[in-house]
Amino acid sequence: MVVDGSADSAVGVVARGGRVHARDGYRPPQDVAGARVLSERPVARVPFAELHVHSNFSFLDGASYPEELVEEASRLGLDAIALTDHDGFHGVVRLAEVGRALGVPTAYGVEMNLGLVDGRAGSADPGGEHLLALARDAEGYRRLCRVVSAAHLAGRARVGRATTWSRWWTS
Repeated sequence: MVVDGSADSAVGVVARGGRVHARDGYRPPQDVAGARVLSERPVARVPFAELHVHSNFSFLDGASYPEELVEEASRLGLDAIALTDHDGFHGVVRLAEVGRALGVPTAYGVEMNLGLVDGRAGSADPGGEHLLALARDAEGYRRLCRVVSAAHLAGRARVGRATTWSRWWTS
């Protein structure tokens, strides 16, 4: 992290992929800024929203920052994008902020890894069942947050992993 040295600003700045993102607000890259206006969508197109996306917060499974995912969704003209990181809502705040700035509707969810015997063990897609849950509205988001938090608190003894989801999913 680099700190802006100007006298009137003490804003933290992080450089990612040649772009600079300031903590005081999102600034889209030139090829995305102002490119998406909902009323200018082409008439003859099939609506599409990507509902199963992992950010770089899903280690070994996602490679892009949430900001970059929304920027690409805007470039592609997607109707919406949902972030579904593994076992948590790690990048949803960043996704929501950029989605709002670019006019891309966002949704939030979590991909729960069920029945992992040996943890992730360095694999991108570990064995076991996976359950993708998307929040339908603010109440659904609150409920999923409670489930994720309770599972993580109960699974603290297992380094970095949530506990068995089935115990929490049924409540």
